[in-house]
Amino acid sequence: EMHVPILYLEDKLGEKIYPDFVACDSYRAGYQMMKELIIRGHRNIIMLFQSMNNPERLQGYYDAMKEAGIADYKKRTFLLMEYTVGETNMLLTRICRQFPGFTAVAACSDDDIYRMIVSMRLQKMEWIGKIAMVGFGNLPGISNIYPIATVDQHPLRIGADAYRLLIEKIKKPEIQIQEYVDTELVNLQHLPVIK
Repeated sequence: EMHVPILYLEDKLGEKIYPDFVACDSYRAGYQMMKELIIRGHRNIIMLFQSMNNPERLQGYYDAMKEAGIADYKKRTFLLMEYTVGETNMLLTRICRQFPGFTAVAACSDDDIYRMIVSMRLQKMEWIGKIAMVGFGNLPGISNIYPIATVDQHPLRIGADAYRLLIEKIKKPEIQIQEYVDTELVNLQHLPVIK
C-alpha cells in the first residue's frame, strides 16, 4: 500500500504481493544434515520444532528420513511452545518414554538444542559422544562451546546480498528477487557413529 520495495530476509513466506526474499536454503540444509545423521547409522532420531522456525528445515529432515525408510518421522517430532528449559524437561521425559535409547536430536535451531543440553544435564543424562545433537544457525556461545553439529546460514552474506538487491529493486521495482544463499554444515565431527 505504501508502494515501497519490500524484501524479506531469511523468510520467503511473505504475502503474495511481496514475493521478494533473500534467504538460506533451509530445506536443502535440513535434508543434508539428516543425511549425515543417517549415514552415521542413526535411526532412532527425534526432532524439535517451534512455530518460529522455518518449516522447510523440518521438511528437509522429513524427506531424508522417508528416503531412509524411517516411516514414523512425524511421531518423532516434538513441538516446542514455551521456549523454556522447564518445557524441554517435560518433553525430554516424554521423549525417553516414547523413544527409549534415542541416538540423535535434530532441532531447527541451536537455541532449542541448547535447552535440550541443559535438560539432559539436569536429568543426569550423559549425551556427549553418545547422542548426536544437531542444531541450525551456528550461534556463537552454543555451537562453538558444545559438541554439536549445526548449519551456518551465513547471515552476513544474506544481509549484504539483500542490501545490494534492494538497491536494484529500488531502481527497477518490477524485478522479482528470490535468492538463496548457500548454507554450510559445520562441526560434523561431533556426530557419533552408530555401529
